[in-house]
Amino acid sequence: SAILPSDWASFQQILTETEGELEKRKEDFRDKLAKMVEGFVKEVAEKREAFMEAAPYGAEKSVAAALDIIKKERAKAQAARKKEAELKQGMDIFHMHQPPYKELAQTEKELEQLDSIYQVYQE
Repeated sequence: SAILPSDWASFQQILTETEGELEKRKEDFRDKLAKMVEGFVKEVAEKREAFMEAAPYGAEKSVAAALDIIKKERAKAQAARKKEAELKQGMDIFHMHQPPYKELAQTEKELEQLDSIYQVYQE
């Protein structure tokens, strides 16, 4: 019966160590997630710049070429929204604030406007 208190103390020590390790892993994951979000914010800004250069704002491209660019840029925006949703799941776990991704919203808005314009030209 003297074994039981020493086993109990050993068990409690293991629990304490495990709890500390779990907290460390959670902090590591939170830090990694924060870096991923920071990288995604930069990626969204870079994609916005690339969109501004590639977007068919003028009449120098044919309607078919413009619609093709719009289709490709829309696919990139959808992929970015998918990645945003994946990151949000992790952010929700840690109650982290989600950035607004204004550049992505602006690109999506302009894609809708450009698509409307070129659809009229196509008709």
